[in-house]
Amino acid sequence: MDIQMQIHRLVKGLLCAICYYSGLTWVYHRMRPRRGLLILAYHRIADLEEDPLGLSIGPEDFHQHMQHLAAAYHPVSLGEAMERYEDWAHIKNEIVVTFDDGYEDNYTAAWPILKKLSIPALVFLTIAPVEKESDLWFERISSCILATDAHEIDITRYDSGVWPLLDYGQKARLIKHLTRTAKSLPESAREELVRYLEDALGTSARPEMLSWAQIRLMRSSGIEFGCHTLNHPILAHLDPERMREEISTAKELMEQRLGESVLYFAYPNGGQGDYDNRVIALLREAGFKAACTLLPGINRAENPYELKRLGIGSDYTGCPGLFTKAVFACEMAGLADHLYLRKVRSGERRADGMSSERSQLTTPLPPQQRENARIWP
Repeated sequence: MDIQMQIHRLVKGLLCAICYYSGLTWVYHRMRPRRGLLILAYHRIADLEEDPLGLSIGPEDFHQHMQHLAAAYHPVSLGEAMERYEDWAHIKNEIVVTFDDGYEDNYTAAWPILKKLSIPALVFLTIAPVEKESDLWFERISSCILATDAHEIDITRYDSGVWPLLDYGQKARLIKHLTRTAKSLPESAREELVRYLEDALGTSARPEMLSWAQIRLMRSSGIEFGCHTLNHPILAHLDPERMREEISTAKELMEQRLGESVLYFAYPNGGQGDYDNRVIALLREAGFKAACTLLPGINRAENPYELKRLGIGSDYTGCPGLFTKAVFACEMAGLADHLYLRKVRSGERRADGMSSERSQLTTPLPPQQRENARIWP
């Protein structure tokens, strides 16, 4: 993390701590409760020294998040919420916790905390890596670049020239660049890119996905599971046959392994343009009852196949060991909007993890926050 980002997080943490420990956050939360269903989207729960895609928060930060939700909100499962779908515009302070992709640390780190605090959750699985005990394509890109001792790599064939790899900053920029590039490529070309990197730099990925045994244990305790496709492609880029395979085959595999219907889906990447009406039609045809985006906002029963979610990353934590509960409490209450002079323009959508009800900053986001928001898988 560069010095500018460290200063930004310290200032944010101090402001939120003043509001939280003075009681202002509690007063604001009581006077202006959230109406509608808020869905949170986590990815990894792990203390990673290097996290170029911004997918992780540490277990202690996650624990503080969940403690606050248990104390100040009403966490519910998506299944329970869907039973009252027509009432979403009127419910107060109800929150659903979700995880994307199906990382093993959802079992080793997140699940014990969820059990301890009796918080329900839903994990969206990318099926092929779980089934094959392999890794996600963007994790393969990241791991081989981070682990290499090479000083540079020639990726001219992908219109990117020669990139230096002398320090973490250079490697992180390349990982972000290639992840964006790979998302726009056809599947065969994306796999070719990943294999080129692994051949040039070496393969260091270790499968870090859930096993079916772990999934069944979590399911037996009440954790819900949904589908996140077979291979994590951008669905709107696929032809109809491949689109159907990524959706229907993944659902069928999950149902075979779990012995029950799978009703919920999450779009890979989850932004505008990553899915379309063709995708929604296939979800309906396959029997899904709802689907989650990563478009931020609060849900009030507008469309069950375009549920909004708030992407949770390091912006919802404090400096290491400090201020996390205060930062998270201020963000969940919406008080942080006023601290940072965010303009409230209902209906606008942002891709940085903030609610559509608190949709625009008068000043730009820090560079790292903008970078990570755009590339979240």
